[in-house]
Amino acid sequence: MREANPEADFLLECTDFSQRHPHDWKYVSEQLGVEPVVICASRISACCRKRAYWASFEVTEPDRVEVDPNSVLDPGRVSLRNKLPTIMASGQSSWNTREVVEDEWGERLPLNITEMERAMMFEDGYTEAEGLRMQDRFRLVGNAFHVGVLKHLMLCYVAHLVKRWSEDRDSVKQKGSIFMENQDGPRALWNKIPGGLEGHNPGMRRPEWGLIRGGTAGTGPLNPNPSPSRGAEGRSNWGAIPGGQRPQARVKCELESPEGFGQK
Repeated sequence: MREANPEADFLLECTDFSQRHPHDWKYVSEQLGVEPVVICASRISACCRKRAYWASFEVTEPDRVEVDPNSVLDPGRVSLRNKLPTIMASGQSSWNTREVVEDEWGERLPLNITEMERAMMFEDGYTEAEGLRMQDRFRLVGNAFHVGVLKHLMLCYVAHLVKRWSEDRDSVKQKGSIFMENQDGPRALWNKIPGGLEGHNPGMRRPEWGLIRGGTAGTGPLNPNPSPSRGAEGRSNWGAIPGGQRPQARVKCELESPEGFGQK
């Protein structure tokens, strides 16, 4: 994938096999070039689901939110555990889900399909479709990403994109074209100066802006609004603008001038 597109981002998910197969765990991490982040869905939901995530972007654990497991059960049923077990593709026949809840008659039962969907933060009936058997629905919900965790991972990715895009615009370390696309930087200011890129002298180049102040490039910073306190000296420099004419009005910069600015 990286050979075809070196800039591609990725997200891989698997069970946490770091204890059973430490050498394989290390090999996968080395090949991907990143260390995984292990997140359990019990931090934000009613059920457990411990998974490792290898990503090309920064992934953090979500803030803990206490969720009562009884909140996803049908009326009259009570959880026998503090957290519901991991939802498995084998469904009710799985060893860890056979006796999970107790009904109003005291019978211990597994989770039903709707309760599994809720535990995984899907809507009721999300896996129901024409032609699907109940075992197919168990398999679908058991093999799925946990919705709450996936949402958190996507927010991490959005934060990564925002950071990368902002660096493209504002950081000299990036290869992006800085302050040129949205007209919100120096070019926007240049366009507003009489004799500049906006109408009066389209052929004028940036080195010639030194003519605006003092007559030669590089003699000082550009000041399109000379302070009134400088008197005739400051205003006389405007005569050096190509075309030889002093502008009839002061230049409007990015910010509005303070009240009373330029008044005698």
